[in-house]
Amino acid sequence: MSRFSMVFTPFKLKGVTLSNRVVNPPFVVNYATEKGFVTERLISYHRNIARGGAGFSIIGASAVSVNGFIMSNMTRINHDEYIPGLRD
Repeated sequence: MSRFSMVFTPFKLKGVTLSNRVVNPPFVVNYATEKGFVTERLISYHRNIARGGAGFSIIGASAVSVNGFIMSNMTRINHDEYIPGLRD
């Protein structure tokens, strides 16, 4: 057994089972709308990372308050109206 064999085994995290332990770290891609809503482009970006084999992909910079919205097309999570897109 190689010392990295656990990387490709399933992993349970807070009740969610991940297919492996490969993690795509957060990258700032600015694929949200001008008002911070998730777009199909952002969903597709993370979907393609999953298809490439990552068990977990972390969304990039996201504004958790109005003051945190510092870039155009930055994802926002400061109001419930953003939840449906983030859930997708």
